[in-house]
Amino acid sequence: MPSLNAIAAATAAVLVASVSFALSASTVPGVANAMPPVPPRGESYECYPVEKEIQPIQITLNDQFGSHFFTAYRISRLCTPASRRADWAEPRPVPITDLHYVCYLIRPSKPLALTATVVINNEFSNDTLEVKLPTEFCLPSTKKRV
Repeated sequence: MPSLNAIAAATAAVLVASVSFALSASTVPGVANAMPPVPPRGESYECYPVEKEIQPIQITLNDQFGSHFFTAYRISRLCTPASRRADWAEPRPVPITDLHYVCYLIRPSKPLALTATVVINNEFSNDTLEVKLPTEFCLPSTKKRV
């Protein structure tokens, strides 16, 4: 079973990919399975699990896969800026930013089926991924440690 740090790192990688660089293979003109270009340098985030029930909130989310209606019902993660270093890479300083993300568990407000295939490229891997129905939505937030 993966460690909590490995799960958090994987979640952060997915979050950063979805927040700062979302490009599917179909957007590369004339090339069906081309790798997207290397993403621009963006911040990395480490996500910590949290649990807080909230009053359900109806939201409409619009992204490259369409417009869909969801209900947000629980806060699930707090994502903070983090430096990252793969074994082969140079260390990077911890980013200086007040931007954090708070993630909410969501469920479709009505039955919904969604699948898509995308090609991703980052410093950890180049992969083809099957995108499924979203289960979380992350909102830019500020935070104060108490």
